[in-house]
Amino acid sequence: MVTADEIGAVTVFAALDADGRERLSRVAADITLVPGEYAAHEGAERALFAVLEGRIEPVKLVDGIERVVGERRPGDIFGEVPIALGTVFPVGFRAAEKSRIMRVEPHDYHAVAAVVPDLGKEVGRLAAHRMSGSRGLQGIAADPPPPRAIVVGHRWDASCTKLR
Repeated sequence: MVTADEIGAVTVFAALDADGRERLSRVAADITLVPGEYAAHEGAERALFAVLEGRIEPVKLVDGIERVVGERRPGDIFGEVPIALGTVFPVGFRAAEKSRIMRVEPHDYHAVAAVVPDLGKEVGRLAAHRMSGSRGLQGIAADPPPPRAIVVGHRWDASCTKLR
């Protein structure tokens, strides 16, 4: 079970009063992940997560190849982009090591944000930051995939061997 003190250690939830942290602790799911296990896959439905222990890696699939595009450590959140924009996850999030996270469903997040508007503003600001810049979603989308070629020919043909 996630405690109110653990919720207070998460940067965006630190400003919540004791009642707000307690309310959130009653609805937050406590999840333990092993290395390589996903908290949310790319394209999954929205939710807000916070890292309590361990390290989480955002992973983007580019041409079927996983590309690590950052990291989240204890006290950090992820899922702010889907929560703020009402979309699915643009990247997946997997455990880089044994990790413990909390998951807050959208309706529970919005109930708390309605009472504490600054929480919604901070999550929105963080979502905008994650989307912009060379390390954000815009930078990832603008980064061209590496060139690739398919060689078609008989494997014993000398000219095909030279190309490979």
